[in-house]
Amino acid sequence: MNLHVPEDALTLALILGAIALALPLLGWLLRVAGSLISSAISILILLFLVKLVFGLNPDQLWYQASHAVQKLISSIG
Repeated sequence: MNLHVPEDALTLALILGAIALALPLLGWLLRVAGSLISSAISILILLFLVKLVFGLNPDQLWYQASHAVQKLISSIG
């Protein structure tokens, strides 16, 4: 049995398959982007509050955090 499918039908099937794969991927990428944006906004709000309440800028906060981690590591090991 020799089935011959016209090229137009193959092209249509390929396009429909690509769309069927692209739509869930696009939805996933939009969820990831939304999650990243909300995380970035949360971090910015946190940095603003730390600066407002404690008067620390991000460099000083990073310095304090890195030294706290070093002290924790040295106390464990």
